[in-house]
Amino acid sequence: MIPIGTRLDPRSKADPAATVVGTENGCHILAPVEFGSPFKLDSDALVERYDTTGHKVSIEPFDEAREYMKFSTEKFDRGNKLADRRQKAQEAESTPEDQFRAAAEAAADAQ
Repeated sequence: MIPIGTRLDPRSKADPAATVVGTENGCHILAPVEFGSPFKLDSDALVERYDTTGHKVSIEPFDEAREYMKFSTEKFDRGNKLADRRQKAQEAESTPEDQFRAAAEAAADAQ
């Protein structure tokens, strides 16, 4: 599959240079580099009109089972994020006077 954001040069001077912006229903969606609206091309038309040297042009179909297996095996470190959220929630609940008082007490204890 051609990576999104790849610029493709046209084979004919009549066609605009285009950037790959996505895929939809087995077609590549391209946007002209200079100006114009996005357009769709299937794999055969893309190879005919644009230089795709070095890229795999076929579109891989969406496989729900493969995506589920990929995401179900990922591990996320939520420990630090939960502690950060708790601390921010406590700080949000306290007033500026409370925060100033706590800073003054910490400074007095340090002396």
